[in-house]
Amino acid sequence: MSERAVRVLPWLWPVLLTLVITAPLLAPGYVVGYDMVFVPDLTVRLDLFGVTTAMPRAVPSDVIVAVLDEVVGGQVLNKIVLVAIPLLSGLGMTALWRELRLGTALPGAAAVTLFVWNPFVAERLRLGAWALLLGYAALPWLVRSALRLRKGSGWPGFLLASAGCALTASVGITG
Repeated sequence: MSERAVRVLPWLWPVLLTLVITAPLLAPGYVVGYDMVFVPDLTVRLDLFGVTTAMPRAVPSDVIVAVLDEVVGGQVLNKIVLVAIPLLSGLGMTALWRELRLGTALPGAAAVTLFVWNPFVAERLRLGAWALLLGYAALPWLVRSALRLRKGSGWPGFLLASAGCALTASVGITG
């Protein structure tokens, strides 16, 4: 196998996993399940910020969805989130694996597979916990950027991964 293939193949594996996992979900229409509810037009309102007398449903994720909904629409945003969860998870684990130099491509692919698709992810996806899963996807990126931060670089990556973890309080605390 060529040196280029050895460098590129680990990055293609998460993309292939993402296609296998999300292909059935990418048909036209909305994928709706418990907490995964995207609507055709979610407007930015004060209650999305949690500053009214109404109980806040999901702060800050609803605000982010409302803002992005103005750009791409609810159905497209629904599909982007569904693809982003396994793709960012897999690419993040690949980046972390390569950063730590833990071994060859085969055990790295096994680690990526287990991180991308496991009972925790499957159950949370079924429950529609998309914000929690995006935060979960940010965790390997956060660890990788924290390692780079210790070496004196990586503030932008650390802040971006921290923001990804902060979509929900539980993953924010974990991060």
